[in-house]
Amino acid sequence: MTKPGLERAIMTQELWVDVLPWRNDPLVYVWSRTDRPISLNEHRAWFEARKQKLADEPIFSYRENNLFVGMARIDKVAEDTFEVSLLVNPNQRTGGYGKQILADACKYFLLNKSSDLKLIAVIHQDNLISQSLFTGLGFNPMSVQKHFKTFIFSRG
Repeated sequence: MTKPGLERAIMTQELWVDVLPWRNDPLVYVWSRTDRPISLNEHRAWFEARKQKLADEPIFSYRENNLFVGMARIDKVAEDTFEVSLLVNPNQRTGGYGKQILADACKYFLLNKSSDLKLIAVIHQDNLISQSLFTGLGFNPMSVQKHFKTFIFSRG
C-alpha cells in the first residue's frame, strides 16, 4: 500500500457490525443496489453466509493508527469474474482512503488471481465521484443496466 500506516486485514465479525452505520448512511445507500437502510439482522445474516467464502472472496478491513477507516470486498459473480466494492468510514471520506483501499484491493487481485479472471465494479450511473475514482485507477466503462454502469479493470 502506498499510504504509510494503512493496514489491511481480513474482516472480523466485530468490525462487520461497525460497518452497518456506514452502509446505512443516506449518502451511501442512495447509490446501492439495495437503496434503503438494512437491519442489523439482515446485515448479520449476510455476513454469516458470506464469511464461509473469505478464502476465495476476501473482505478486507483497513485501519490507520488503529482507526477503522474502510473496507473492500471482492465477490465472485461469475465463473471468470469478480466484483470489487468498497466503503469508507463517513467520518474519513476526505482523507484519500477510497483511492488507497481500491488500489490495494486491485493489487491483491492482480497478485492472487489468475490473469484470465476479470475484475469489475458496478457503480450507480449518477455516482460521478465513484466513477472518477474507479476510472482513475484503471477501470473502463463496459455496459449499463438499469441505473448502474459496469466497469472492467484493465490489468495492463
